[in-house]
Amino acid sequence: MPQAAPQFTLAESEQKNENTAVQGGKGCVLIVDDDRTLRNILEIQLQHLDYQVISCENGLEAFQALEKDQEQIDVILLDREMPVMDGMEFILKVKSQACFRHIPVIMVTGAGEPGNITEGIGAGVFYYIVKPVHYNILGTIVSSATIEAKRFKKFSAVLEKQATGLRALSNGHFVVSTAEQIDYLAPFLAQCFDRPEQVISGIAALLSNAVEHGNLGIGFDKKSQLQKQNMLLEEIRVRQCMPEHKNKKVDIFFQNTDEHHILVVRDQGHGFNWSKYMNFNPGFVGSSNGRGIAQARTQSFDMMFYNEQGNEVTALAKRKESAENDR
Repeated sequence: MPQAAPQFTLAESEQKNENTAVQGGKGCVLIVDDDRTLRNILEIQLQHLDYQVISCENGLEAFQALEKDQEQIDVILLDREMPVMDGMEFILKVKSQACFRHIPVIMVTGAGEPGNITEGIGAGVFYYIVKPVHYNILGTIVSSATIEAKRFKKFSAVLEKQATGLRALSNGHFVVSTAEQIDYLAPFLAQCFDRPEQVISGIAALLSNAVEHGNLGIGFDKKSQLQKQNMLLEEIRVRQCMPEHKNKKVDIFFQNTDEHHILVVRDQGHGFNWSKYMNFNPGFVGSSNGRGIAQARTQSFDMMFYNEQGNEVTALAKRKESAENDR
């Protein structure tokens, strides 16, 4: 049964203060919107969902809040049209900063504005909520973005502890079969690249897709349903124990050349129609998944392609010296 939306009045929303944080346990969301009523409605809804909230009325205030609380903020919920600094100017400023660019941004957009979505994708925005904002969709999208943010923070903590000597590795062959193993291997593989913080999310996305979709057969619609029910991890564990899946594995091959780091991920599934996921599909707006492959291709790697069947992907990242020579 869908969760009922919280009840509140306009008087309640008008009582909220500017740039204040509302405590919550699931994570911290930075709301950026010049519409005070909508901003406060979103704040109440997210508080009801157990998120901490920081509210700002324009991009300039939000960037200042981000600089102050960058370790605390997990997700940014951003309006596009605002005075002083609008949503696009803000996102370009955020994505230009290495310490901020990993934070997932959810852009609020109108239903009849596909051009705005396309422009946002080009700037690195892959999460969207279409106005009017529905409570259940808000919860699903913010939850998905928060999981991505917390996973990145977890990986980053591992990266800081691991030795950078792995970048001297010339080639390697690795095997995983479970989602838990991915959490260990992804940071290890990222350290083999010159820019581990750039590729780690992409590596995790490709490995997760190989296990969940490739080997276990969890398709787009089924994954969306499971995420809404908060049952994805349980379903993965159940399928991993099924006789038809328990011996399946994912092979990962890594190679360093003078110009590129090369990663090949091969699962034992039947493949899929990968072409529809290589670019973010505006039809996925409002969905909790369907963006990982496109994000990996555009934000983590310089080149990425699948075999015809769709059960093997090759991703290339330029070596640091090679990338500098191209400038």
